Amino acid sequence: METRPVKSFSRLMRKVALQLMLLFALILFISSVRAEAAASPVVKLTAEEQQWLDNHPGLKIGIRYTPPLVMTGEKGEGYRGVSIDYVERVEKLLGIRFNLVNYPTWQKLIDETKNRNVDILVTGTITLDRASFLNFTKPYLQLHNKIIVRKDIENVTLTMSELAGVKVVAVEGTAIYKFIERKYPEIKLVPVKDELTALESVSFGESYAAIMEISRASYLIEQQKITNLAIAGDAGYLYNFCFSSRNDWSELNSILSKALDAIPEKERKEINSKWLYDVTPSIFSSRKFWAGAGFVFVVTAIFLIVIWNIALRRKVARSTSVIRREVEQLELAESELRRLNRTLMVLGKSHELLMQFTEEISLYNAISKHLVDVGGYKSASVILVKAGGLSTVAGYCLNDSESAADIWLGPESRVSSGSGKAIESENIHIERSMEGLTESGGGDDTSSLAIPLWGEGRIIGALEIVSTGRDAFDKEEVSLLTELTENLAYTVVSIRLKDEHRAAEELVKKLSQAVEQSPVTIVITDREGCIEYVNPCFTKVTGYTFEEAVGKNPRVLKSGVQLPEFYKTLWDLITGGFEWHGEFCNKKKSGELYWESASISPVRNSDGEITHFIAVKEDITDQKKVFDELQRAKAEAEAATIAKSSFLANMSHEIRTPMNAVIGMLYLLQQTELSVNQKGYALKAEGAAKSLLKIINDILDFSKIEAGRLQMETIPFLLSEVLTKLTDIAPVTIGAKKVELLISASSEAPDFLI
Repeated sequence: METRPVKSFSRLMRKVALQLMLLFALILFISSVRAEAAASPVVKLTAEEQQWLDNHPGLKIGIRYTPPLVMTGEKGEGYRGVSIDYVERVEKLLGIRFNLVNYPTWQKLIDETKNRNVDILVTGTITLDRASFLNFTKPYLQLHNKIIVRKDIENVTLTMSELAGVKVVAVEGTAIYKFIERKYPEIKLVPVKDELTALESVSFGESYAAIMEISRASYLIEQQKITNLAIAGDAGYLYNFCFSSRNDWSELNSILSKALDAIPEKERKEINSKWLYDVTPSIFSSRKFWAGAGFVFVVTAIFLIVIWNIALRRKVARSTSVIRREVEQLELAESELRRLNRTLMVLGKSHELLMQFTEEISLYNAISKHLVDVGGYKSASVILVKAGGLSTVAGYCLNDSESAADIWLGPESRVSSGSGKAIESENIHIERSMEGLTESGGGDDTSSLAIPLWGEGRIIGALEIVSTGRDAFDKEEVSLLTELTENLAYTVVSIRLKDEHRAAEELVKKLSQAVEQSPVTIVITDREGCIEYVNPCFTKVTGYTFEEAVGKNPRVLKSGVQLPEFYKTLWDLITGGFEWHGEFCNKKKSGELYWESASISPVRNSDGEITHFIAVKEDITDQKKVFDELQRAKAEAEAATIAKSSFLANMSHEIRTPMNAVIGMLYLLQQTELSVNQKGYALKAEGAAKSLLKIINDILDFSKIEAGRLQMETIPFLLSEVLTKLTDIAPVTIGAKKVELLISASSEAPDFLI
C-alpha cells in the first residue's frame, strides 16, 4: 500500500530535478551569451572615421618604462602592464595594430611628441601645457601622487607645505614635477631620470622625500625589496591617465574615445586589479594600532604569566638551574657555529660581488651591505684618506629599532678613533667593549675591527666592521677579513685605473676630433722627417691623399722658390729643440704654387728626447695676392702724386711769369694821367691780378705740402683792406648773375690782425 506513493514521489522528484537542470543550463547559456556580447562590444565609427583609420596604418604609440603601466615582457620580449592591456583591447576593438616605440626618458618622449614623431601617448596625464599639442580622451585610470620618505624620520605624516626648504626629488618632465615647480617654489626640487632613481635617492639618504604616483612606487619598492621607505602623505595631485593624441588629427581622438568607451567596466576592473597593488593604507600599518594592540597583548600576557607562574612556580624552581646550564652551552655552541658560518659565507660570495661593480662608492656600499646582511655584523663602513683628512664615504648598519639592515646615514666627518689609529699606524686595530652605538646612547658590548686599505703603495683608507660581543674577531676571523680587504683594495685600484684610462681615452678622442676637423693643415713626422700623419685639411689643400703622403718627406711639396739655405736653417732650428715660424711657397700635386704660414715644433717624450715634429700650416695664398696688389697700387698712387705735383709746379711757374708782367703794366698805367674812372678800373684790375697770383702761389704751396717742404709764416694785415679788395674783385667774378653780395663787419672786431 505504501510502495505506490513512494514511487510516485520518486518520479516527481526526478522530473523536478530534470527541470531544474534544464533551467540551470539555460541560465548558463544566457549568461555566456551576455558575457560574450559584453566582452566584444561593437565600436561604431562614422564612414569618415573609418576612412581616416584606413588611410593611417601603423600609428605610433610612444611609451616609457613606467611600472606597472608599461614594463618589459617576462622573457624580455614585448611589453606588458596596465596601459599595454588597454592598448591591446583598443587594437582588438578597432581591428588594427599600433607601433610601440620605447623612449629612455619622459622628457625625450614629450619632445618627440611635440615634433609630431609620436602619434599617441598612453601613460600621460592631462595638463594645460600639453593641451597645446595634444587632444585627450576620458581618463581610463586615476592614481594619486604620494609623499615618500624614510621610515626613520620623526614625523611620518607630512603635507607638501611642510617640505619647504628640504631636498625633494621627482622625475624630470612629468606632470607632478611641473606641478611642484609651479605651486611650491619654496621646495628644493631636484630632477631625476626615473622613479627608481628617486626612490634610491631617498633610501640612501641623498634626498629627504620623493614625489611620485603611488602604483609605480609600490611596484618598485616591492620589486627592488626597498624596506626602509614609507608613505608620509598625499601630494594633492591626481594623475588622470588617458589616451593623448596629436591635436592636428581630431579624428584620431574621436576614434580612441569611442574604443575606450566600448570597454566594459567589469573588464576595466579586471585589468586594474591584475596589475595595481593595493595602495590604500591598512589599519595594520598604523603605529597607533600596533601600539594599542601591543598594550592589550602585554596586559593579557602579564595576566596569563602571573597565573601560569603561580601554578608552575615549584616546577620552574626545580628545573631552572638545569635549563640555564643547557642554554648557556647551546648559546656558546650556536655563537661559535654562527661565527664560523658567517665568515665562510662572507668570503664565499665576496669574490663574485667584487666583479660586479665598476664604480668605487657603489662597491663600498655593496661590500658594507654584504658584511651586514650575509655576515651578520652590526655595521660596516669605508673610510678614505682625503685632502682635508679622513672621511666616511659609504656604510651599512643594523637599525636596532627595526631589526633590519639600513643605509648608513651618518655624516661624512663621522670617523671612529679605531679607523684613524689603523690608518695612522698602517696596522689592523681592534677595540673591545664599545658602547653607545645606538640612537638611545646605550647598547650591548661590541667590538670594532679596522683594517687598512692599501692601494698603489700607500694607505688609501680603512674598512671598519663592528660586531656584537666583547670577544668578537678572533685570529682566524681577522685573517679571513683581511684577505677580503686586500681583494677589495685590489678591485678599487683596478676601478681607479680604468677610470683614469677612460678619461685619457676621452681626451685623446677629443684631441683627435679637433685635429681631424681643424681648418688648418696639420702634419706629423718622425725624427727623420718622414710623414706619419696628415689631417683632411692637408688633402684638401695639397691634393695628396693620406695614403699618398704617409711615408714620404715633406720635400714633395718643395716649389724651389726658397733657397736650400732656407731649409737648412729651418732644420737646424727644430732639431735643436726650438720652434720655427715663417712662410713657405709650396707646390700642390697639380703643380700649382701656393703660400703657407707655418709653425713647426718638436715633440718630446718623458725623457725629454725629440721623437716627432708637428707642423701647423695655414694657406695664405689669397692674402699674399691681396698684399702684392696693394703694394702695386701704392706704388702707382705715389707715382701719380709725384707727376701731379710736378705738373702743378711747372704750370704755376709758367703762369706766374706773364702775371707778373700784367701787374707791372697795370702799375705803369696808373702812373699816367688817367680819369677817376680809369684810375679805379686800373686799381681793380691790379687787385684781381694779384688775387690770381696768390692762387698760383697757393697751388705752389700745395705742391710743397705734398713734397714736405712748405714753411708757414705769420704776417700782419688789415681786415678792412682785405674786405675792400674782396668787394672790388667779386663783382667782376659774379658778372651778370643775379646775386647780391653784402659784407658786414662788426664794430667790435679789431682791424689790425696777424
